[in-house]
Amino acid sequence: MDRIEFKEMVELFLIRVMPDIKEGKELPKINFDFGNDLAIFYDALNNPQSIGGSNYEEKDIKLATRIDEDALTIKVRDPYKFFDLLKDITNASLELKNSSLSRNEAINIGKRIWLRMGVEDINNVESFLEKELEFLKDRTFYTKKFGEVVDTFGDYNVAHNILVNSTWDESTRSMLYTIYNDGKSYDLPRVLYDIDSRGKCYIYGVQTAKSKDKDKSIERKLYKINKGIDNPNVHPSKIWSMIFFIKELKEKGIKEIEIPGMQVLSYSYHELLSEQAKEQLECVMRKINMFPERDCFIEEYQETEKWYQHVHNNQDKISYLKTEELMNLVFRICDMDETMHITNELNIQGDSLKIKIRN
Repeated sequence: MDRIEFKEMVELFLIRVMPDIKEGKELPKINFDFGNDLAIFYDALNNPQSIGGSNYEEKDIKLATRIDEDALTIKVRDPYKFFDLLKDITNASLELKNSSLSRNEAINIGKRIWLRMGVEDINNVESFLEKELEFLKDRTFYTKKFGEVVDTFGDYNVAHNILVNSTWDESTRSMLYTIYNDGKSYDLPRVLYDIDSRGKCYIYGVQTAKSKDKDKSIERKLYKINKGIDNPNVHPSKIWSMIFFIKELKEKGIKEIEIPGMQVLSYSYHELLSEQAKEQLECVMRKINMFPERDCFIEEYQETEKWYQHVHNNQDKISYLKTEELMNLVFRICDMDETMHITNELNIQGDSLKIKIRN
């Protein structure tokens, strides 16, 4: 398996990552304040490692270290540790995905990992990267096979699958539960989670699965959990995802759960996605007008329009689902499960919700 070396990580950051970040089209702009400690960059400039014939100059260093007034600034206290962690994160991600696309992974992580930063992470980027590395190394649920039956739902079996997320997702992994029996199946919303080296679980969201496996007879049974609940504000499928996930956490002896607050760059990132979706749809429509006889553009339009409906001007809804609705879901689960105890007051003792599981 191919791996990224330290100097290669520095070079890719200079010539591939920072130009995209500074452009501010795919991702929100970010400043990385390295102070006056630029020795790592000049060592890469004066003693380059070949990365496919790419050339870089002192202007690349100036761009990467430029501080723009309209961008979030992240203070890098230890540049060597910063790049060493990015290198280790890339290699751990390659191992998890069983991938050899090392440079592509290094670029994607270098650009997108910052989307996962919370408010406190901004003040200590090295600590944030250490935590992300721990998440990638975790193998808590890997003792069971993918698709293995882990629970039941009435007369139905429940199987789980651990999914490795994309670099733009809120977490490293997702847990997907599928209810099935007699040819019927229903994919529950996936739980976006990570687990650190101390066995603490972080839940970043519960997102509706894109799968079409949603048998109506199973869905009707899901709704029974809302019987007697006035004005239920969370879909029952998300409640059942959390019930099955919390049960598996307990089986693994995990006692601490944290529901992180809003990730700092999330809202502005979805604003950019909204504009990109609009531009993509307009581009496909121009193709159709120019070549109306080509069916491939009709299919492209249908897929692009679906994505447009999902993200265009939906940043407020997405923000609600990732914060307020997620907290409502957790409060509901804690009301149902007497072993789960909230240990802090949200927005007074931090913007994350902390939970302990007691016997």
